Amino acid sequence: MNSRRIGIVSLSTALAISVSASGVSAEEAVTEQAETGEKQVVEISAADVNFTKQDLIDRFYELFPSGFDFLEESDFHTNHFRGVGSDDDIIRHHLSFQKETADGEQVRGSVEFVGEKLELQYFDYQPKNVQDALYPADVTQEEAESYAKEFVENTASGKYELSDQQRPNVSVGNQTLTEPVEYEFYFQRMKNDIPVQNQNIQVTVLGNGEISNYRNTTYQQESASYEEPEDIVEKEEAKATIADNLDLRLQYNIQHDFESNEENVNLVYAPSPGFQGIQAKTGDWDVNGSFVSELPEENDIKRLREEPVETEADPVSREDAEEMAKDLLTVSDDAELNIESIEETERNGTDVFSVQFMIYRGNSGSGTSFIVEKDTGDIVQFRNVDYYQRSLEENLTEEEALEAAVEAAETYGGSSIHEYAYPFNDGIANPDNRGVYNFSFPQVKNGLPVQGRALNIGISAEDGELVSFSKLQGEIENWPEPESAVDKEK
Repeated sequence: MNSRRIGIVSLSTALAISVSASGVSAEEAVTEQAETGEKQVVEISAADVNFTKQDLIDRFYELFPSGFDFLEESDFHTNHFRGVGSDDDIIRHHLSFQKETADGEQVRGSVEFVGEKLELQYFDYQPKNVQDALYPADVTQEEAESYAKEFVENTASGKYELSDQQRPNVSVGNQTLTEPVEYEFYFQRMKNDIPVQNQNIQVTVLGNGEISNYRNTTYQQESASYEEPEDIVEKEEAKATIADNLDLRLQYNIQHDFESNEENVNLVYAPSPGFQGIQAKTGDWDVNGSFVSELPEENDIKRLREEPVETEADPVSREDAEEMAKDLLTVSDDAELNIESIEETERNGTDVFSVQFMIYRGNSGSGTSFIVEKDTGDIVQFRNVDYYQRSLEENLTEEEALEAAVEAAETYGGSSIHEYAYPFNDGIANPDNRGVYNFSFPQVKNGLPVQGRALNIGISAEDGELVSFSKLQGEIENWPEPESAVDKEK
């Protein structure tokens, strides 16, 4: 039996034991997108928000009353957007600033707010003068920790504690007196003295005590209800249940070095079938956002196509990319599609066309980018934002939606379709709260799934139309041979 989770936050202790899910789950695919900068956002017009540019500036100075008096109103720029994923309804307000100093240096920074109270979600700033933050730093790790704690207490709503799951990270720069010392601290949201999963704050403090980066993943648009930590499965019983059911699957894991922009590939064993934890009150398994009474059996890897497509893909022109966008971006009668620009650029080593578009209704609108490979015509990124303005009926079964998703993969990702497999742990998918089925087709290399690399396809539960399509890219030439892995029994 399957059940969907709505408005309930599962607590770490209530779940008793949590194991990292298989990298090919839909959840991790989204996470990987965020970590690699691939996360797609939907921009919306200023007419659709309740805050002016001055409101955001005032809030910025309320949070950071000192250190930014050199900025003027004209130095600030704003835009508003929705993120792709479970928080589609959340409007995010982005405020950035840029100014050239008297000595010709560029000073940049940005903040992001959410909610009616303009809660701080993100802040990033590198001061122009970091001499007192260079190695050896003026501020110790203990002092930096106290600054981080004070900032979180004064900024974030709710209770947070320094995480005991992730130790502080200290970067001493390059010790050549050119890069500042940085202290990174991680905070966990607490409820009933229990950590709340995936509700974290990261704070970076420079060696001079200044806050240079703040990331908050905890915002919820609606108040969540929390289960009381009573009458739960004993921890030892949960451990035994996992031990009896847990197997391991050999996979490829890709680690991205953001400083060198290089990717390293390793062979890893991951829990299989993938699951996120055990519901401590019922003993049900948490699999891809649903609680199920029985852990699904491990799926065999079944490629979408065993061999590459025989017909070589034709390159597309700028005009072709525009026509593709117009064909895919169907809009309702009360809306109008406008192609804003088409740019030829490079993305992860691949030449692409990026089509910027907006969909308008009266004075309001929303939009993002449609990206297609120049040499093959394969879609890299697509999202029909107009579907999120509609109320979709659930007419399709999961099997029918999966069939439509496979057809979309063959049509718009044909040149590489042989590199991807059918979703794992299928049979438990449900449409999201907007009436869209989301499928993740894992990349397969040498017969092994690749963590975090997938074709992610969204299908309308109402009519089977393509709602979203994204392909995580990367150029990796050297893959470790599966035979070089240690035996999983060891």
